[in-house]
Amino acid sequence: MSNHEKANLRRSGAELTMFGILAGLISLIGPEKDKKGMWADRMALYQLKRLYLETGASIPIPTTFIKNMFAIL
Repeated sequence: MSNHEKANLRRSGAELTMFGILAGLISLIGPEKDKKGMWADRMALYQLKRLYLETGASIPIPTTFIKNMFAIL
């Protein structure tokens, strides 16, 4: 493999790792309904979900493709 191909493999591995970490963090935080009145917690969850959606968009066919498509629309 060339250096360019190796760099692409490292990058895709990092993106998949980030996607998994974000999915785990979102599932640990819980739904927004439980955070009524807690602005900082809701904002943190929003930012995590936004990063998750943007990271998932760079993966060719993520497992949540349909869900992400409707979230963007």
